[in-house]
Amino acid sequence: MEQVLSLSSHVNDNFTDYIDFWRHNRWWLFDRPEIMLEIAHEQKIDTTGLTLFYYEAFDHEYDADEGIWRQIEPDDGCATQVEVPKVKSLRGYDVVTYEMRNAPECSPLSCNCMAQELP
Repeated sequence: MEQVLSLSSHVNDNFTDYIDFWRHNRWWLFDRPEIMLEIAHEQKIDTTGLTLFYYEAFDHEYDADEGIWRQIEPDDGCATQVEVPKVKSLRGYDVVTYEMRNAPECSPLSCNCMAQELP
């Protein structure tokens, strides 16, 4: 079975509209899985079948207008103390736009259906 495991919520729904809870970090994600599970428990959200992923980001972004790579800077409005999992396994890669700096946006692999064309 093939899966598209995209950070973008255009293909995979977020577990809830989590931004309203203001427990996300500077990348508008979560520092620890427990934070997501606490929100789900508080909101009585069924987590059956929920799969949590840990993402690592490349620290540069490509500026197509300038034709250069530059250091990516997340939103300054929230603290970030990401807990790295004790065990990690690579499931794949994703490309995600972050132009507005207030949440992960589109993924060309899923939003533009590139995952169907690329091996």
